[in-house]
Amino acid sequence: REDAPRTASLRALAAADPTSLDLSASEALMCTNLMCEHVGDRCGCKLALWLERRALPSLEALSLRGNDLRFVPDAVFRLAALRTLDLADNKLAELPGAVAGLGALEVLDVSGNDDLARLPAELWAMPRLREVRTRGDLFAAPPGWAETDAGLVREDDDDDDRGRRR
Repeated sequence: REDAPRTASLRALAAADPTSLDLSASEALMCTNLMCEHVGDRCGCKLALWLERRALPSLEALSLRGNDLRFVPDAVFRLAALRTLDLADNKLAELPGAVAGLGALEVLDVSGNDDLARLPAELWAMPRLREVRTRGDLFAAPPGWAETDAGLVREDDDDDDRGRRR
């Protein structure tokens, strides 16, 4: 549920089969693994373990905004129905090419990751991806994409939408 409290446990957040999961600045991602260098901070390892233990076949939107994550767990890239992935305001230095495994992905938000210097080439070949939200002009638009104030959008997106509506 999008209105779930930020302190709810991961188990409580996905008690049902959600279509949207908002883990923005979530205390549920606080690492308690004493073997992890990020113990006491929000961490991707807790999310990775949680996702690997659950099947979320209907999850279409996932927000991990504002968790200071340094990496995106591989398990995120196996969420087959995911259409929107919000990774804004974290501490990502790279986004792996495994993001291309999200075949249904339409919107990706990586804004506010100041150390993110490049986006994987595989990203631009994703057929359903239509918008990549960034901040500033850090990323040049590849062929077929246009720069906007919010980031990058697929240039032929409007034509495709009109074609689907006919």
